[in-house]
Amino acid sequence: MINNMKNLIININYIIKNKSKTKTLLKTTDWFCLQCKNMITSDFNRFLYDGKSEFNFTNPGGAKFNIILFNNASGCFEIGKPTFEFAWFENYKWQFSVCSRCGFHLGWNYSGSNNFYGLIRTSLIKGETLFN
Repeated sequence: MINNMKNLIININYIIKNKSKTKTLLKTTDWFCLQCKNMITSDFNRFLYDGKSEFNFTNPGGAKFNIILFNNASGCFEIGKPTFEFAWFENYKWQFSVCSRCGFHLGWNYSGSNNFYGLIRTSLIKGETLFN
C-alpha cells in the first residue's frame, strides 16, 4: 500500500513537472485547434501568396471561408487524394487538413510550386486568446 502511494506521488509529480514545461513552450503567437486545443502552427509560419497571408473564399456549395496561409502546420495531417477540382489557388492541388489529435477539419493543404496550408480562421484559436 505504501509503495503504491509512493508510485502515485512520483507519477503525479512527473505529470505536473512536464505539464508546466509544456506550458512554457507554448506562445501567444501559436494557433490551436478550436475543438481540442492541439497546437497546430505559429504566426512565424505564415506564408505569403501574392503578398497576402489571409484570403476570403466561397466554395461551390456557397460556404464562405476566411483562411490564413502557413508554410507549416505540424498539428495537421492530410486526408483524401490531392485534386485540382475547385482549387482556389491556380496550379495548386488541395486536400483536406484535419487536426492530428481530434480529426477536426481545419482547412486544406496545397501542393504545387510551393506547399502550404490554408487554415480556416474560425476553426483555430490563437494562443493570446487561450492564455488571457
